[in-house]
Amino acid sequence: MRRNKPWLIGLLIVLVLAACSSSEETEQPGSAEPTPEMTELTSTIAAPEEESTDSLSQEEAYDQLSEDVGFEPEFIVDMGIARFIAPYLPASSGDPEAAARSFFEAYAGLYGLEAIDQSLQLSQLQELDSGSLVRFQQYLDHLPVYAGQAVVSISSDNLIAFVNSALLPTTSISMEPGIDSQAAVQSAVESSGDAAAQKAREPQLMVFSPRVLAIDETAASLVWEVGLLVAEEGGGPAVLIQYLVDAANGDILLEVPEHLSAENWVVSSSQNGDEIVKWYEMSAGELSVEVDGSGQRLADEEGAAAQNNMDATWDYFFNTHNWDGHDNNGGKCNITVHVGTDWENATCGADCDCKFGDGVGGWAAFLDVLAHEFTHAVVGQTAGLNYLYQSGAINEHYADFFAAMVETSDWLNSNPKGFRNLSDPPNGSYESPDHYDEMIRVDIPARGNDYGWVHFNSGIPNKAAFMVADTGLNTHPDSGIEVQGLGRSISEQIWFNTLLGLGSSTSLVQWASSTVGTTYRFVPDAISEEQACEVQYAMQAVGLREPDCRCNDEAECPLTGGRSQIDAEEESSPSPVDPLVGNACDHPYLPVRPGSRWSYVDGEGNSSEYTVREVTGDENFATAIVDSMIVGSEMSLSMTHTWSCDEDGIRAPITSIGGFPGGVEAVVFGEEEGILLPSPENLRLGEQWNYNTLFVMDISSPEIGSMEVSNDRRETYTAETMRSVSVPVGDFEALEISGSYTVTTEIAGFSNVFTGTETLWFAEGVGLIKDSQDGEYFIELVDYFIPER
Repeated sequence: MRRNKPWLIGLLIVLVLAACSSSEETEQPGSAEPTPEMTELTSTIAAPEEESTDSLSQEEAYDQLSEDVGFEPEFIVDMGIARFIAPYLPASSGDPEAAARSFFEAYAGLYGLEAIDQSLQLSQLQELDSGSLVRFQQYLDHLPVYAGQAVVSISSDNLIAFVNSALLPTTSISMEPGIDSQAAVQSAVESSGDAAAQKAREPQLMVFSPRVLAIDETAASLVWEVGLLVAEEGGGPAVLIQYLVDAANGDILLEVPEHLSAENWVVSSSQNGDEIVKWYEMSAGELSVEVDGSGQRLADEEGAAAQNNMDATWDYFFNTHNWDGHDNNGGKCNITVHVGTDWENATCGADCDCKFGDGVGGWAAFLDVLAHEFTHAVVGQTAGLNYLYQSGAINEHYADFFAAMVETSDWLNSNPKGFRNLSDPPNGSYESPDHYDEMIRVDIPARGNDYGWVHFNSGIPNKAAFMVADTGLNTHPDSGIEVQGLGRSISEQIWFNTLLGLGSSTSLVQWASSTVGTTYRFVPDAISEEQACEVQYAMQAVGLREPDCRCNDEAECPLTGGRSQIDAEEESSPSPVDPLVGNACDHPYLPVRPGSRWSYVDGEGNSSEYTVREVTGDENFATAIVDSMIVGSEMSLSMTHTWSCDEDGIRAPITSIGGFPGGVEAVVFGEEEGILLPSPENLRLGEQWNYNTLFVMDISSPEIGSMEVSNDRRETYTAETMRSVSVPVGDFEALEISGSYTVTTEIAGFSNVFTGTETLWFAEGVGLIKDSQDGEYFIELVDYFIPER
């Protein structure tokens, strides 16, 4: 977004608000002495012509975003669906949900979406130390889109850092089912091979697109979602499997073990008590608690081991990640041992109902196994990674990785039947791959191929994780890339924070980019930029990333790793500013410090106030969040500015605007080029510079519908002289800066161009004290407060 003069913004908004009133109140051309430009603008609003509203294509939307941020953001597309983008774009609002929605509105073409408000419904808003995560579920005609999700990561300095998504482009499909729910259940039962399979809940209609899951490009269709309890081989417990049944003809389009999928996020209302573990004996197919003559539960070696392992795992997540139980709400977790008749397996769902067999030894007695299964419950409550193909492999990877963080004696994830080796995946029981080129691909994930070989393909992220979490220097055997490990303590934080920001259908490449993006949130407080590059190298080593210019000593690298997108610097992410220490925004003629405040009045009686909410950064690069309010007889508007400051000087764009009357909504965006106020080293008498701003509002109301209002201002400034200036708050010796401008204003497709002059006066240690336009309109400082450094 670009900086705009408050009075010009006010002019545009007053005109728009006039159009929102009744037709009797709207001025017509030729009424009481309007200026020529206002005559055209007012008549345009009063009777807007039909204008094409065709949305941008994905390529056009990406080009627009690239132009807005000043570089080409990392962008991952698969089967035409945007999966990941890292724009580092200033958020349009301090409200995370509003900022996320504004991003989708402004760049809807990236996702092929229409009617954002109806298609994206908020499912979770999570506040973290490093910022906010906003998670949406997609709907089409009020039906959920299976695995249609988007997660917007907003950094602590209010930037849209990256977006993980798998959204079905708005499309038209038949919403009339050809079969009823009973027929859909019967079709699922037949497919399960278990005639006694039981319906777990009432079926519901959904929209399913294989493109969303990156399976194939088959068209979207209406499906019945059916959950069945299906008998497990080997005497194990019945498994809850989700079937997507074509609502037109009963064909089975997909089956997924639901106890590990995003579609069964069950949060228990009961709290964790003294006992977590319940252990049972299996007798004639029924579970019964083993008790003594007085009804007391008998001691059980397997159950006691499970209790100890559960305690260790629970404590790990709580003490290391401040995560209370599987659901971060202390929800009860049932651990059942001695399940089945020689059942050689273990399982755990998102509701943390975990079951362990006795086949080939007691599974719950292995700390690796219990931590692995408990992590599946944590994944179910966070990213909800679908248990199939690549997202399923990542699900298995997280279970393996955090098991290795709980049980730290080695890099093996052991169970009674074998082990997975994170340090050397091909040397484990599954002989898993350690490079993306070796991944097994499938056409249709199903039980017969381990739902897309999730346990096999998990070796790829496992190898990357080991290379980061180990403390040594490791060379990948295939790619030859070296990685100096960061150790478990920082790696587990990066991995956990990445998990929180993933969508349910995340691919391996998407996961790698998300992990790298999350890593830079830890710079410079926890790790250096050089250490962050080790994560990048690990992803390169296993074939999931191309080289990153941040790690290749390239002088011109647009990737910012979490800072403002304007003029990427070599410094790392900004840290909070110490009020006693200077920052790049703390200019001698505009002291931008946390708490700085300026109040103005204009020649028409309107008042405005600017307050610096916070500043992050240092003397080389800083960003400031500035709130402002303009109050007049016909308006009361609030704005948020995200200013950026570096060795060139200060830029002051507007990033959000509010305060419209009821029913009026606006989305603000824009661009800027140049400098508002040069740095002290460059600010010399006679110095000349340019500052161009494009300010755009998409405005809608029930009265006028939707329209776009824009103001493209191009200004040239010159530092003229020092002059004595009197304003209501006092007398100052001020730097006089003259300017000439050209403004192009467009409303609903009609444009007007006008030119003028401007003079500004800045007082050292105070800031802007007066601003005059065309010798007529002016604002003057009436009060100010500058905190001491």
